[in-house]
Amino acid sequence: MRKNALFVSAAAFILGIAGFVTRTIELSIGYEPDTGLPIHSSAVVNTMIWLSLIVILLAGALGVLLRHNYTSKRTYGAAFAPAKMSYFLFTVVLGVLWLAATVAHAFIAYTSGAPTTQDLAYSILSVLAAVSVMMLGHNAFTGRAGSAMLFFSLVPEVFLTLWLVILFSVNQTNPVLLSYSYQGLAIASSALGFFFVAGYVYGKPGPGKLSFSLVCAIFFNAVALADRTPLPTRAIFAVMLVFHSVSLVRFLLRLEKNEL
Repeated sequence: MRKNALFVSAAAFILGIAGFVTRTIELSIGYEPDTGLPIHSSAVVNTMIWLSLIVILLAGALGVLLRHNYTSKRTYGAAFAPAKMSYFLFTVVLGVLWLAATVAHAFIAYTSGAPTTQDLAYSILSVLAAVSVMMLGHNAFTGRAGSAMLFFSLVPEVFLTLWLVILFSVNQTNPVLLSYSYQGLAIASSALGFFFVAGYVYGKPGPGKLSFSLVCAIFFNAVALADRTPLPTRAIFAVMLVFHSVSLVRFLLRLEKNEL
């Protein structure tokens, strides 16, 4: 599976780059400068939509292939990085970066006006999600999943669900769906990725579903990086992009082909 794993991971990364470049061009020339509405005759707007659909279909095909032909380990540590100190340190670095982005987001929110309940909930859950990433690395290193790990493995999904609600709440009067839809897809696919990762913490593997969500998360997080969002927001998208990319590589490398 090693060659196939590297090929699939490289393909996901290349598609992510293509999505980032296409989205960057789309934001530059694909919208009316006066109204902000998409130019329906613009080739780049349609290309971005079709590229997204193609990636979702390819990710779905990969998920079906893995579900019927490969078996994964049942626990998180065995499936991703058994007893690897390097992976633990990697998750610590990502967690620290996520925490820094959260602090920056909270600073902006608290200095630009009266913070809302949404701002407070976002900040608290984002901190816990960053801790969760570090605890996943610790779980892989030690091979032990206590009650704290079972709890924290579900925190990123809760945080991302809240973030998705906030995104649509803020844009409820925005008539340009395409201006924030790719961010929504990045958040939703990341939530799915963390959810199916949590399945391994609970000993309930799902290789097809996990691979589908990880490929989608890699692509849409790369696309979301092109959006003109605040730097802390883009930093969290970048952290999730790196986490999902490394998770996909490590996960695919440890799959075992079913015997006929």
